[in-house]
Amino acid sequence: MDISTGRHNAPDPSQHAPVTQAASGSAHPRPADELHGRTLKALIVAQDAAEAAAAEAGYVLQRGQRLTGEPLYEATYTQAVRTWWELVGEQICQRQLHADHALRRVRSWARTYLTGEPPAQTAGSLFDHALAHASRAAARRFLAASGELLAEHAVQFSSAAGGLEDAIDSLGAGRAS
Repeated sequence: MDISTGRHNAPDPSQHAPVTQAASGSAHPRPADELHGRTLKALIVAQDAAEAAAAEAGYVLQRGQRLTGEPLYEATYTQAVRTWWELVGEQICQRQLHADHALRRVRSWARTYLTGEPPAQTAGSLFDHALAHASRAAARRFLAASGELLAEHAVQFSSAAGGLEDAIDSLGAGRAS
């Protein structure tokens, strides 16, 4: 976390370049194939960020330096982001859902986590509070990044559908003449 701005240093998985070719090798992948590729790329980015943050915290400890809140928070935050993306990956691989369905399902869980979590019954320590804050921030980051992916997918899907409608219209016009 950059203390001067209060922003997280972890990469935003939705900001990485889209997959440019589908498995079939076509120059213009179907929107579903592109979303699947971008979702898997987001999962990999989240995994890499979590591993890097954990390695940084481990490095501080190995060097015998004082472990401050910043590397600990970043490790906790990136691990929680990774967990949300891994849930999407599990839905795709184990449940064999399409990426858009898997994203929507896990987004629903993240929203429920943020809004439906019961209040703590006992007072916790500041450390407990910090961990809960990191977890909630990660859920919000996942919702933002996955929402961007789904919005871009919707635009691509409607563009592809419009192109298909134009092709059908042109075929119909060719038959009429």
